[in-house]
Amino acid sequence: MSAPALAPRPVSRPAPGRPASGRSVAGGPPAARSATARSATARSATARPAPRTSPDPRPRMRVVTRPDLGPRRVGFALTCTAVLGALMLGLLLLNVAISGNAFTIAELQSRQGVLVDQQQSLEQQLLVRSSPSALADQARGLGMVPAPQTIVIAPDGTGAPPVEEPVEEP
Repeated sequence: MSAPALAPRPVSRPAPGRPASGRSVAGGPPAARSATARSATARSATARPAPRTSPDPRPRMRVVTRPDLGPRRVGFALTCTAVLGALMLGLLLLNVAISGNAFTIAELQSRQGVLVDQQQSLEQQLLVRSSPSALADQARGLGMVPAPQTIVIAPDGTGAPPVEEPVEEP
């Protein structure tokens, strides 16, 4: 790839009626210059190309080097990698915690099933032991006897006469 050619700089032209160079040698008039100075001015005027008459719509082009962004990009890449690594580690720990809780929940649910079965068994035993026939059997086992008279109290507070029942001897 070749570098673009640089456009020549425009040459300033003297105003009409003025000499090509308004400078004088040693403060004298422009015509009093030496021949060497005049020939040097003539050579420099002929060496420069004439300026373009139409303005160039394109801006002047120059070679631009790519800026060195290496250290900043490396730091950014390392930062992004560190953040992603930390996020992946966090997700891993979260996943381990969730799976550990899942095992705990499964264990507690199975234990709850065993405890529900035990509760139902105990309630059944309580119903059997609290039945009237079972209570009478337990009372006889402790040496208690049935009462000879039974009194019934009405809801209005009056009592009915006692009813005599025959007592059975054990």
